[in-house]
Amino acid sequence: MWNKEHAKAYRQFYYLDHKQEMRASDRRNFNLRRDRKRALLDDAYGSGCMRCGAVNELAMHRLDTMPHKKFAAMSIDELEDIINNHKDDYVRLCHSCHKKIHWEIARELALPTSI
Repeated sequence: MWNKEHAKAYRQFYYLDHKQEMRASDRRNFNLRRDRKRALLDDAYGSGCMRCGAVNELAMHRLDTMPHKKFAAMSIDELEDIINNHKDDYVRLCHSCHKKIHWEIARELALPTSI
């Protein structure tokens, strides 16, 4: 008769025996999801930075500077929803330009207004 301890022991031994296969499968699935997301973003926003045209280390920037979930953490369905319903709210920037934009926004907010 199986009880909770037997089931737990079986799962642990199964995992130890198949650990390498399970990890390889997880990596393959992760890479497929990442590549699919990148293809969706390339189709919707282009494959280069909006400011400088760089093609490496691309990020998404929300134009109204409101916080949002990281695109890498989004499911494909969430990403498709943003592309279909909120495409004009985001732009694609390289890491450097993205940092500069946030620095410019912070600097602009810190400046005192003239009377």
